[in-house]
Amino acid sequence: MKTDFRQTFLTEGVVHLPGALSQLTLDEAFKCWEWSIGHSGPTAARLFADGGAQPVDSLDTARSLNSDGPGFFYQDAQNPAAKEIYQSLVCRPDIQDAVELLFGAGQSAWYLGEQALLKDAGTPATLWHQDITDFRIAANTSNLVSLWIPFDPVSADTSLYVVRRSHKGPIYSSVFGQYRAGDMPRVEERPDEFDVVSYACEPGDVVAFHLAAVHGGAPTNPHQMRRTQTLRFFGEDAIYHSRLNPDHPKNGQPFRMPTTRQILPRDQSRGPETGCAA
Repeated sequence: MKTDFRQTFLTEGVVHLPGALSQLTLDEAFKCWEWSIGHSGPTAARLFADGGAQPVDSLDTARSLNSDGPGFFYQDAQNPAAKEIYQSLVCRPDIQDAVELLFGAGQSAWYLGEQALLKDAGTPATLWHQDITDFRIAANTSNLVSLWIPFDPVSADTSLYVVRRSHKGPIYSSVFGQYRAGDMPRVEERPDEFDVVSYACEPGDVVAFHLAAVHGGAPTNPHQMRRTQTLRFFGEDAIYHSRLNPDHPKNGQPFRMPTTRQILPRDQSRGPETGCAA
């Protein structure tokens, strides 16, 4: 079964892990999510249906902004102050299990960062995009994953949408960032060309997808709030690649960041609840 999950991740770029998180881990993840929502970092923003993003200093500021569109969508990501808050969570054994399931037994893995998302009822879909454009990592890295964790039950039509096998390229222009390449295709208008998958999820489920996979968030229905968290990890094969500077001196070197935390292989001497390697 473990081999099936890894093979699916490698070939499809997305896999559903039902019941991957224990209640203890889910509770800790939600506490981290609450902290992120309440402590805005440098990238906190209100997001809009047209792809626009307005930087804000708090959730209250985001809610106070005028908007002609329906609903409300807020995010905080890669907050430097979140490192210590999330440290225990990313070392939870079932988080390690999920990453090991996808990367393979015996592989090394490092924590890349977090994203907390809040989408109110009646909010439109999130535009199609790729997470890889936010990081200076080569897209052909095999072990590069986002773990999408919902805190509310979602049906398949109100969940995360991912285009199967899109992690194999190409890399399109960034919706929210600076990277510019070919325009993101209108996936929803070309169903014969793009194989879109989504999963009904209960709290404790995880949808794992490659950072280069094209994906978007479904709209929320009039009676549904969607609170989600994404935890990202990279493996030994991650290579530094600056899309904005093809001549960057680090291009082609192993990717590392000073703030990353190694979670695999496990350090058995630290016990089952704190098994991070460093």
